[in-house]
Amino acid sequence: MANRKSLVDAAATVVGNRTLATEVVIAIEDAIGRSLAIGEPVRLASLGSLVPERVAPRSVRNPLTGEPMITAPTTRVRMRASSNLKRDMSRHMPERKDAQPE
Repeated sequence: MANRKSLVDAAATVVGNRTLATEVVIAIEDAIGRSLAIGEPVRLASLGSLVPERVAPRSVRNPLTGEPMITAPTTRVRMRASSNLKRDMSRHMPERKDAQPE
């Protein structure tokens, strides 16, 4: 699984300095977070788009009491993979064991 440490490690191999790589990864995370927080989509050509979407209030039930409730409106982030990422993933993903032959 990729996490901040693995991203810093990958960047450090390119820039040759772990401290600088850490600062770069944190700056990228911050820039993405700020853009999404103000409602702007983030587009990374080789990866895809991160798009904030408003979620309207909806009716749900409290799982403990069964009482109907209305959720508050919220925002979620939707990831839309680029065609490059989809192509690369299809090349490198292992076959599913439970996949049915066509």
